[in-house]
Amino acid sequence: MGLLGALGLWLGLWTGVASAQEGVTCRVETSVVRCGVALEGSFDADVRKRLRSGFLNTLLVRVYIRRVSDGEPVALTARRNLQVYELWDDVFYVYVGGSKENARPLPDLDSLVKAMAAFELAAAEGLPSGDYYADVIVELNPLSDAEEAEIRSWIARSRGGHRTFATGDRSFFGTFVSLFMNIRPGSAERTFRVQSPPFQVR
Repeated sequence: MGLLGALGLWLGLWTGVASAQEGVTCRVETSVVRCGVALEGSFDADVRKRLRSGFLNTLLVRVYIRRVSDGEPVALTARRNLQVYELWDDVFYVYVGGSKENARPLPDLDSLVKAMAAFELAAAEGLPSGDYYADVIVELNPLSDAEEAEIRSWIARSRGGHRTFATGDRSFFGTFVSLFMNIRPGSAERTFRVQSPPFQVR
């Protein structure tokens, strides 16, 4: 987790461990690194019960691109989805990016789990040539109201939710590290962490 070595300490009340069939894979298209995450099998009965509770749930996804040589994070993508189950209508809603304008109604719990646990993000662009890997944290209900507000503000300021540091923008790096490393350990109801195999940027 390291943002995600030190971020690996952010274990929630339970920590999900991805099965051999799950994880994250990345590919490079032109100058963009795209990472696909699959965690459906880790959404067990306890998580599913929470998703059916009728309470608002937050799923915070962070994808860190790291250099293989030293583990240094060089890019971050962040996305925050909201989810709620409308008990009376028996419909699940996912608000992609936390925006009600991007609401997706889903007819059943299996459809909801697929929508929340399997996704693809553009994780970085314009990276220098080299070997990298993706380090991913997915957290269910991890933040206080104040922390959520700070995350929302950060995502709104960034370019589509991601920042790259390998090509400059280092003045932003200190703020970035402080923001994500000061989230309280153990605050998430469930934490999932996966890493991709190494990939090359040429």
